[in-house]
Amino acid sequence: MQNNLTNMETINKNNIEIEVIAEYETMQLEGNAIDSGDADFDRETCDKIREDLDSGNVWAWAQVEVKCTYKGILTASDYLGGCSYASEDDFRSDGYFTDMVGACVTELNNQLKELCNA
Repeated sequence: MQNNLTNMETINKNNIEIEVIAEYETMQLEGNAIDSGDADFDRETCDKIREDLDSGNVWAWAQVEVKCTYKGILTASDYLGGCSYASEDDFRSDGYFTDMVGACVTELNNQLKELCNA
């Protein structure tokens, strides 16, 4: 069987669809959101996060999935829990988002190599 890797397109962040899915985090907020060593600051931070949650902001304390799809066929996801952001835009501007997309791109390229070698 012929190896098709020489004709294979490389998947990168510019040729995939990226979807960000946030769900409410089930992990306890206290003791997980922040541990600065300053009990008053930690309590104030948790109170602010809880206030944002109560106003309906899922990003205040979320589990996030970054789902990347290549040509509607191959899909890879990466997950991060214990996230606290103001919004999806805030999350997308953070280094975690970039790292998660990178992990998905690596996985998609691995899937494509497997298909080409099948």
